[in-house]
Amino acid sequence: MLSGLPEDIAVLTLPTPFPVGDVNCYLIKGDVPTLVDTGPATAEARQALEEGLRREGLGLSDLRQVVLTHAHVDHYGQAAMLQDAGATLLAHPHATDPVAEPESYRQWRREFYERFYREAGLGREATVLAGRYDLMTRRWARPARVDRQVDDGQEIVAGNSTWQVLYLPGHSVTQIGLYRERDRVLVAGDHLLAHISSNAFIEPVPGSPDRPRSLLTYRLSLMRLLGLDVDVVLPGHGRRVVDHVELVKRRLSFHEERAELIRRQIQSHASTAAELVHAVFPHLKPDAVALAISEIVGHLDLLVERGLVAATPTGDTVTYHATRDERGGMPGHTHHDEAAF
Repeated sequence: MLSGLPEDIAVLTLPTPFPVGDVNCYLIKGDVPTLVDTGPATAEARQALEEGLRREGLGLSDLRQVVLTHAHVDHYGQAAMLQDAGATLLAHPHATDPVAEPESYRQWRREFYERFYREAGLGREATVLAGRYDLMTRRWARPARVDRQVDDGQEIVAGNSTWQVLYLPGHSVTQIGLYRERDRVLVAGDHLLAHISSNAFIEPVPGSPDRPRSLLTYRLSLMRLLGLDVDVVLPGHGRRVVDHVELVKRRLSFHEERAELIRRQIQSHASTAAELVHAVFPHLKPDAVALAISEIVGHLDLLVERGLVAATPTGDTVTYHATRDERGGMPGHTHHDEAAF
């Protein structure tokens, strides 16, 4: 349970079947009762949601609207159920297809990930891994329609107050935050977590054929927070953040450290992203391979952007090699326990 919340906000902590653990959903109380995120579509999560609402004197049908911070199943899985109960669903435009999951989008997503994982060097395993997204969404979420698309700079009314929408891509191309200026509160989803560094997950951008450079985008979104007047960040997992500037600086520093580790791994010989996954995460569990590939490729993108590494396509695989010997390394140091793995 998070402490020190504004009086009009209650956190509903729901269980998930994922290693990240419980998800924080936020009830904004008032004339427009609003739930931010929903948890996965499991019996345990629904029970916890109903019990949490009951403690606040509400039922499912009392919710006027649901706002999704991003389209990952631990955050939107119960959205369709809440729509059935009468709530209006708000999310970023990029979340529309991932949440609704038309078959055309599923097929396009499978093709994107199979191509991406083959480029990473996974070979035949690429097809299996690409298909896991369909299995995950079908198991932990029901398709839902986005009733109102919201984007950066727009305002919404939740509870009894006005909130500004911030588009904060990086962890997800669908990621938004809600900012209330009067008391400097940011509901941030998975953009900034206190206990781990959020994975800059590589996922397709609806309508774009290009692979996003998710870590580069995520770093820009983190830097945006440095100029935002925030007293408390309410995250999608774990405890609240009260010194967001210091935490953002630590996260950016961690990226530097990991990039340097990867650069040193390929200093003597070229490698694929999959080979680097095994080198950097030798004890990785099979269900974490997708996250690890995103982690490695994101930092390779950072190194390529800086001219320290070059990417060379060979058939349907991409190999990375160092372009010069930077003996001084890259700046920035932090502890390995802040990593996403």
